[in-house]
Amino acid sequence: KERKKKEERKKKLLLRMSEEIACLKREYAWLVQEDLPAFLRQLGQLIKGYLERCRAGTPVSGSSSSRSGSVSSTFRDSTPTKHVADPSQLKRRPERSESPASLSFSSVDEKIKGHAQLKGIAISSAEFYIQLPSKMSASVGLQGVAHTTVEPRHPWVLPQLQTAMHCLELCVVHMDEWSQTLLASQSLPSQEDAENLLGKLLSQLVQARDSLVLYHVPSPADLCGEPTVLNPALPPEVLLCVFLSHARLRVRAYVLFAHANLPRNSHNVFRFRDLFMEVTQCSEAECDVPELTAALVQLNLMLELTQRMQTKFTAFAGVV
Repeated sequence: KERKKKEERKKKLLLRMSEEIACLKREYAWLVQEDLPAFLRQLGQLIKGYLERCRAGTPVSGSSSSRSGSVSSTFRDSTPTKHVADPSQLKRRPERSESPASLSFSSVDEKIKGHAQLKGIAISSAEFYIQLPSKMSASVGLQGVAHTTVEPRHPWVLPQLQTAMHCLELCVVHMDEWSQTLLASQSLPSQEDAENLLGKLLSQLVQARDSLVLYHVPSPADLCGEPTVLNPALPPEVLLCVFLSHARLRVRAYVLFAHANLPRNSHNVFRFRDLFMEVTQCSEAECDVPELTAALVQLNLMLELTQRMQTKFTAFAGVV
């Protein structure tokens, strides 16, 4: 009798387990056939909207752009820079009421200021005013303020925004490949295949989000010799770098002094070609960019939706 009772309990247990497994398989089928496609449609719409805004400002082929987000002189003969003899021209520029997309910036020491317009993944137009040290001005024949611009016909592409756009384009590729695989297959995709897709999407979304948050600022040595989109070109002793950090636009200017020999008791010196370049001034300005803040919120939403979907599939590990 005891043996029969044990066998009956075992049968009931196995029956309950088989019912639970069958229930999980039905839930998995619903997850793959209904929930996952709905998620991919929602994610696709969010990505499409983001990419449309990015492509609105993407320069056509042949337009000049900086490949590292940094613009500097290349220490060669170039168009002379306009130098403003009157430092009063450095006063804060008035807000442009006719162009709400215009971003004004000024450093705390007011040694760099200006305004810029961001369109898509590029700065479509901008003006920069950089105050030069008196010693440097006298030694190299420059006076007052260096002034340069970014023109609409030669926009300044920001690599961080370009990276974010490229990552989202890859997300679209992964989703298209998934759809094509489903059409060619007659069976439900495995839990491993679904997690593989979600893993790829998460990787690209994290990289896109981080590109707007984190950035390795190039050193003055990295900036020397970079191609320029500025007009007129800055003098060789002035380097300009524009980058994004936590969805804020940051503009940094370095002023250098060239030495034929390695100077004594000096810091921030690097070698460029046959000269020793000393950084004598470093100023940084920043400003909020509402469009980038909204883009960051949207990327975080995409990440949250993808992480939730990945968690759902994790529950079916070892079952289907």
